[in-house]
Amino acid sequence: MLALAVGQQAFAAGREEEEIRTFWQAAHQKVLLDEAWLSALLSQPPSPPAPRPVEELRSPVPVLAPPAGGPRVDWGEALDVPSFYGRQGELATLAQCPRIAQRVAKK
Repeated sequence: MLALAVGQQAFAAGREEEEIRTFWQAAHQKVLLDEAWLSALLSQPPSPPAPRPVEELRSPVPVLAPPAGGPRVDWGEALDVPSFYGRQGELATLAQCPRIAQRVAKK
């Protein structure tokens, strides 16, 4: 899985080794990370991403323009969570944001 993630450039450029080690530790692996394998994996040149059809490049959800000076966030591929179970505190926090409150209210 890590080789696939490196091939797909899933880790931040220049921080691959650090992020792989963090991932390995977070996964509570019972064996040590194979240092020779990791070194060989990271020494391979990155493969270019496979071309995707134009249909896949378009977001199914329209992206609204960010507020002036604000960051641009594309939530087009975010998971749609229809309900929160046992998360009343988080839901109350989200309800304070007007755009998110409107989306939650529609559900």
